[in-house]
Amino acid sequence: MEIIIGRDAQTRQLNVVKDGVSKKFGQPGSVPMDVSRQHFSLSPAGTGRWLIKNLNAQNVTFVNGVAVESKTISEGDKVEIGNSHYLFQWQAIQEPKVETVDIRPLEMVWNRYESTQLEMKDTNRKAQNIQRLAGLLSTCGLLFVFVEGLGHIRFILMGISVLITAYFLFQGFSTESLDRKLNVLGKDFRKKYTCPHCHRFFGNIPYDVLIQNDACPYCKTKFIK
Repeated sequence: MEIIIGRDAQTRQLNVVKDGVSKKFGQPGSVPMDVSRQHFSLSPAGTGRWLIKNLNAQNVTFVNGVAVESKTISEGDKVEIGNSHYLFQWQAIQEPKVETVDIRPLEMVWNRYESTQLEMKDTNRKAQNIQRLAGLLSTCGLLFVFVEGLGHIRFILMGISVLITAYFLFQGFSTESLDRKLNVLGKDFRKKYTCPHCHRFFGNIPYDVLIQNDACPYCKTKFIK
């Protein structure tokens, strides 16, 4: 692998060509004109070691203040380009660090939220059905008032109705209590179902859909999944 380094003709940034891919480094206009478009090359020569070569006889490259044509150097050496002694930054050839976050714990957060939400709604639906039954029993009890000899049945039905209604009132099963519980559940979910890096809420996106993305849609941090 040979890395070609020189001046970009249009932006006058440092141009780094690695594996056929060109990458700009530094601010536009920062590289002097005495740095050629293909000034020198770097080839790996062992751990932390590089072989530096001038690519043109007119080029001037300094290593630790001494002009060289070809030399094995390390990343601790000072490399300057051209008679203007433009300082080469080793960061220009380093791969940018990729930020990653582990989102696997969010699977449990999503599953718990989804299952708890369904359980709450199912429990509330059952409670409403039984409360309707209590109302029906109470209505039947009232009807039996007008039927001779069935007064005892009326009292039994109304008693059962009162007991059922009292039980569910005690348990707090109502549309209002469900809304309140769902609100508390939602607040906790919005706090936990977030990007571990930027802490933005992912919304009601199921976990199995979320992991189809490679990175956070907000901060672009890569997912470990």
